Amino acid sequence: MCSFSPMAISLIPTAEAARILQIDRSTLSRWVAFDHIKPAMRTSPRGPMLFDRREVQQLAKRMAA
Repeated sequence: MCSFSPMAISLIPTAEAARILQIDRSTLSRWVAFDHIKPAMRTSPRGPMLFDRREVQQLAKRMAA
């Protein structure tokens, strides 16, 4: 039996991360290239990125402050 952990990471795609941050997807890609944010997972070196929802939300709060 598998149980859900509230501490589990919720992964979101690039488009959703960009929407939360209120930036364009291309800007988010540049931020990744410059190590401003790191994807939680990437299927290949140039493949789709998935981000930790909590980390993205925390960054959005810091940007709004």
